[in-house]
Amino acid sequence: MASLCLGYLSLPAFYGSLGDESVKDLLSLGYYAFLDYAVRYWTSHLKSMLTNSVDEAGAISVINLLQQFLSMHYRSSGANIKVPNETREAFRFLQLRQWPNFEQFLQVSHATDEQFRTFGESAAVNYAH
Repeated sequence: MASLCLGYLSLPAFYGSLGDESVKDLLSLGYYAFLDYAVRYWTSHLKSMLTNSVDEAGAISVINLLQQFLSMHYRSSGANIKVPNETREAFRFLQLRQWPNFEQFLQVSHATDEQFRTFGESAAVNYAH
């Protein structure tokens, strides 16, 4: 599921340069149906995947997907985000592969998790009040 979520979030429909008409066309085709799920769960699926045994081919595949994902979506905030040791440990598998973008990835993963911890699953309900 991690590969599916990351691959989906790296599709051309998520390039920031699509015009309004293109987005409307893709919406009408149901292209964004998996978006909420993929955004919400890519980090937890990735953690789950990496805690199970992953062979070298799987490691290369997930690092390639993460690289593509980061190249599309990563923008430095300029802030130094302190990543907890538990998050570092959860993704130790990637660090051991000496992936050069590991620190960027940790910041993205941690920031994503923090947003959901802060706003929760019921953010829409909170907005309605």
